[in-house]
Amino acid sequence: MPTKKISSSFLLSSVIFFFFLFLLYGCKPKNPVPAPETAPVPTITAAAPAVSPTLPAPTPTPAPAVFPNYPAADLQGVTIVTHGLPGPLFSENDRPEGYKDVILDKFNAHLSFNALEGRAPDGIPAAVTASAAAGTQMADIILVSRADMAQMAKEGTIEDITDGILASGLPETYYQSGWLESRLYGFSPEPLSAGGLLIYNIDILNDIGAELPGDLFDRGQWSFIDFYNYCAALIDELPEGAGLLDVSVTDFLNNAVYANGGYVFHPETGQLLKDAPSFSQTVSLINRLTDLGVFTENSPGFSEGTAVFTHGSPEDAKAFFEMGINVGVTPYPWGPNIRINPEYTAIGDMLLGRYRTPASGANVFVLTRGAEGPTALAKAGVADYVNIMFSYLGNMSSLDSNAWRERTGLPPIRPGVRTDLSFLTVADRARLEWWRSKPAVFVPQERAETELREALDELLN
Repeated sequence: MPTKKISSSFLLSSVIFFFFLFLLYGCKPKNPVPAPETAPVPTITAAAPAVSPTLPAPTPTPAPAVFPNYPAADLQGVTIVTHGLPGPLFSENDRPEGYKDVILDKFNAHLSFNALEGRAPDGIPAAVTASAAAGTQMADIILVSRADMAQMAKEGTIEDITDGILASGLPETYYQSGWLESRLYGFSPEPLSAGGLLIYNIDILNDIGAELPGDLFDRGQWSFIDFYNYCAALIDELPEGAGLLDVSVTDFLNNAVYANGGYVFHPETGQLLKDAPSFSQTVSLINRLTDLGVFTENSPGFSEGTAVFTHGSPEDAKAFFEMGINVGVTPYPWGPNIRINPEYTAIGDMLLGRYRTPASGANVFVLTRGAEGPTALAKAGVADYVNIMFSYLGNMSSLDSNAWRERTGLPPIRPGVRTDLSFLTVADRARLEWWRSKPAVFVPQERAETELREALDELLN
């Protein structure tokens, strides 16, 4: 029987037909998997951004920046008189040759220095007031403490520079310490950055089998009570000749009050807040620690490797590491004013209260003014003074970097600070980034320190 031939057109039609059947049914799963329901995302109520205790917060390298709001200016050969610049800058000859050329070339201005000779050590406001009353001007721009700034603002001998600073684009961290009663009277040569940490000797603690403070902090077990119990357990376990806290009582008080959500001194009036709960609670802790005998104050000393704790900055920790001491870092313990997230999972969402860190770099530049006579702003604008000071100090690149860091939500870095913290563990670096992210508050100035010591002597004795 002859075989019936299949035409090529029929064959092509059949292939196309079965191909579409395959697309419709062959690729469809027999048991389709339903789309997963989206799980509700829990709300994090922490005040600080979450940072893992085991992974360091990323710190991108800032791109080179040019600060557009501070261009060169032609100030028509004016002489700017200053006082109190950091370093040996009281006379015209104390700066290496060439510094004048920087100011002259960039601004067509001359920089001069006035040591305010004949004034009392704490008498800058009085000297400026006397100068203003005499119709003269001893200096145009002066670096002073916040206490002096407050007094001079009250007496009307310095300029209100609020509008000029806010319009200039200066990063906030440089003028935080210049606020007084909602007005700006000064700006700082350095960013207002976090002050002190507790630095500890890992080897001493490992030798006696004690838990490391950083691990306790990561678990949320680093309150005032936890810290006291930790010290009480260690004091009798330490090897002969070793001490516990190589920290001055005033340093401990300054840091612990801020970590307890309070202030040592009122941020605007400078008044010692010794009756505030955050202060009295901290004094109570110090009294109990003193009764334990934990404060050694350099004998035994941390730098000799014979004390468990000391107080300092990340740069201090680096220096101790270079001495051969195996160090770790942890923030100060928090007090009763700080609430802990009951669902604590990481450093960033642990503290719901007002954990703060003391600040460094709180001195401010102020612009003087006479009652009816000369005024600094007759010579140059606010942005010009900022530009001159940062150009003279060589801090313009740091200013650019911190402007970038502020825009990207990173904490500021002080000029000259070594940022190589590879000697720390990953967890230590995470704690450090968390600590740097906390709001910085002002440390007391020299005269306020004396008042604080007198108050402590009265309270602790």
